[in-house]
Amino acid sequence: MKNRIRALVQKYEQGKDVYRTARFNETQVRNEFLDPLFEILGWDIRNAAGKNTNEREVLLEEPLKANAASHTKKPDYTFRLFGERKFFLEAKKEIHHKKRFPSGHSTKVANDK
Repeated sequence: MKNRIRALVQKYEQGKDVYRTARFNETQVRNEFLDPLFEILGWDIRNAAGKNTNEREVLLEEPLKANAASHTKKPDYTFRLFGERKFFLEAKKEIHHKKRFPSGHSTKVANDK
């Protein structure tokens, strides 16, 4: 398991110049990194077991509604054990912005958007 996670980290390190651009979107983050990571950790992301929706370990974009007055929310991943929700994961791509300082110098600042 450690070697597979290490390989995923190395993949990111080798391609981070591309992964940090606007061309690399949230769906690609999920396909290239999040899905493989959680599969390595033992979660059945793609429902390889062929379970019915109410028995699956992971639901993708499951519609959730807190109350009748609120909008439906769809987290990217809902992780469940024995049909009970355990946690949600919302995927975001990495974005870097240049921030200007009064002296005219600039620096890269990471932002989650």
